[in-house]
Amino acid sequence: MSIPIKSFLILFFLLCISFRIIAQPQNDFRIVTGFSIEKKISRSISFSFLNNEIFNQNLNELGVAFADVGINYKLNRQFSLGVNYRFVKRKNLENFYDDRQMIYGDVAYSKYFSRFSFSIRSRFQVQYYPKLFSTNYRTPQIYSRNKIALRYKINYYFNPYVSAENFVNLNAAGKRMLTDIRYTAGCYYAFNDFFKTEFYYSIDNGLNRVSRINYFTAGAICYFKF
Repeated sequence: MSIPIKSFLILFFLLCISFRIIAQPQNDFRIVTGFSIEKKISRSISFSFLNNEIFNQNLNELGVAFADVGINYKLNRQFSLGVNYRFVKRKNLENFYDDRQMIYGDVAYSKYFSRFSFSIRSRFQVQYYPKLFSTNYRTPQIYSRNKIALRYKINYYFNPYVSAENFVNLNAAGKRMLTDIRYTAGCYYAFNDFFKTEFYYSIDNGLNRVSRINYFTAGAICYFKF
């Protein structure tokens, strides 16, 4: 028995609507605040401390807070290496804060063209739930993150930039999986050689997840160097 064309079109339309509702990702607006302190030990070596608070659920709660310490080694004007440890507090569905810890390493390359500068940073990170090198309630997540950025120096004070970064889960069900792409536009404002601020807006597109969520984030960070 054939299905009438009209009934088929109605069924097809309802399936499309249902698929759109199921596949439609959630959206969340966030604000990030924090500060960074950098201490130079020599021309090549420096230590850093970074603190961030992330207010999500459309600014209704403190979703994430973390403290980050690291060491950076500048090989030359173009290449630098870094190793960091991060302790994270992340709010769960029961309104408690879970501990997470992370170790990551960076390799960065920068090139200057008059007022423009171009940089590439590759990061390898391992996140533990909740302890380092011990039994965890989840398998540690291993990520590769690659970021490209273009900055323009208007003058001593203003340095706007744009960047793009991908997040690749290296142990997602035994295969590599792209989970996020982050696009950012921002500007650094330098008060002097020791203090500057950064204001930015970023869009995180969540991919290849059961519960997809897109983050729209406004950030303000202060940087101290001595």
